[in-house]
Amino acid sequence: MTLPFKKIPHSLVQASLVNQKTHQKIALVSGNDNYYTKRALPAGQYQIRLQNNTDKAQLVSLVKMQRYRLAPAPLKIGNKSYPYSSLIYTAAVRPTLNQ
Repeated sequence: MTLPFKKIPHSLVQASLVNQKTHQKIALVSGNDNYYTKRALPAGQYQIRLQNNTDKAQLVSLVKMQRYRLAPAPLKIGNKSYPYSSLIYTAAVRPTLNQ
């Protein structure tokens, strides 16, 4: 599964998916311009989490809307909520050779 939300070149942000029911965390691999996993994902709702473990600010690409919500839950950075901001992402499934 590829989550091509815009990755800023040279950004050291780490990305993961967290299953909202089981709280299982799946680390995403950092590609050239996206984050991905080759693991099969069980059905469910997932939260995308980005984390900066460096001592310097890292860039991420976000979109901000005027009074329009892109998701039912707000974007959260630290403890602050941004109800009109979101990551932009798509999910793609690549078939394996075994199928």
